[in-house]
Amino acid sequence: MYYGSTTKANDFTPLDWKGRVIRSLLWFVPSANPDFEHLFPFVRSWLVEVDEDGNVQREIALSENGLPLFAAPAARNCGFWTDSNKQFERAELGELSAAEFDAAWSSATMLNNALQAARENA
Repeated sequence: MYYGSTTKANDFTPLDWKGRVIRSLLWFVPSANPDFEHLFPFVRSWLVEVDEDGNVQREIALSENGLPLFAAPAARNCGFWTDSNKQFERAELGELSAAEFDAAWSSATMLNNALQAARENA
């Protein structure tokens, strides 16, 4: 495994009224990230754990302030990179140690758990 950061896929925009209408018409089509998809427009960078073949195993989405928005895969959310066929080369990623990734993962999964608990109690 190796770890890194990337700013690829940080250009999502919020859905306009047309997108919201289409989404409501297609409500029955499952989403790969039902709890996190609305956060994609706020993602400015990603921390990723990559296997030797270049496939992302875990990911953490970060805001413009570097704060975690979510970590995936988690519960019913596949994740953005973990659900893609993108294979990263080491040279494509900013350097990150396993310890740095694990610390960010712990923080982000605590956030995931808090959001999940809030959804269940709502």
